[in-house]
Amino acid sequence: MPQHTDILQALDAFIRKYYKSLLVRGALYAVAIVGILFLSAVLLEHFGWLSSLGRGLLFWGGLAAVLSVIAWFIVRPLLKMTGLGRRISHADAAKIIGKHFHAEWR
Repeated sequence: MPQHTDILQALDAFIRKYYKSLLVRGALYAVAIVGILFLSAVLLEHFGWLSSLGRGLLFWGGLAAVLSVIAWFIVRPLLKMTGLGRRISHADAAKIIGKHFHAEWR
């Protein structure tokens, strides 16, 4: 039975690393997307000479986009990593590991 416990502990460690990897990747994606949104908003306002309404819509739309990007790419993996969301099962983690090693042996 200790071998079964060791395997479950290894799978739990893999799941933690998996979500940590998703969090780091999501942070990089979020920074890139927010940077592109900011740059496009600045260029649109600079060359478009927007009215007050246009600037307001651009601001609130940009704020909603930034909050949704942060929620999707950072908060969601963070919640799953802490165990508050639906996590991958041990079977799914084993399939991911199996695919990795199967692809490596080809």
